[in-house]
Amino acid sequence: MDKSKECYQCRHYRPLYTKGYCQYEKLNYGFCSARNDERAERHGTCELFERNSRTIGRRKVVALRKLIEAEDDLHVIRQILSEEWTDKTL
Repeated sequence: MDKSKECYQCRHYRPLYTKGYCQYEKLNYGFCSARNDERAERHGTCELFERNSRTIGRRKVVALRKLIEAEDDLHVIRQILSEEWTDKTL
C-alpha cells in the first residue's frame, strides 16, 4: 500500500464525524464522492486517487518557509565567517 496515496489525502474523500460530549470526533472512515461510497476507509487506497490541492499548496508553503529559514541560517554563518576572517587579517 502506497502511504502517499491514502484516501484521507484525496480530493474526493470527506471525513465523517460523530458528536461526542464536548466536541466532534473524526471517524476512521468517510465518504468518497468518486465512488459514491459512504464507508471509504481513511487509510484505504483506490485507482481514482487525486491529490488534494490544499495539501499541495500547504506543502509548497512549508517548503518555502524552510528554504527562507535555511537562507537566514546561511547568512548568519557567512557573517560569522567573514568577521573571523577580518579579525585574522588584522
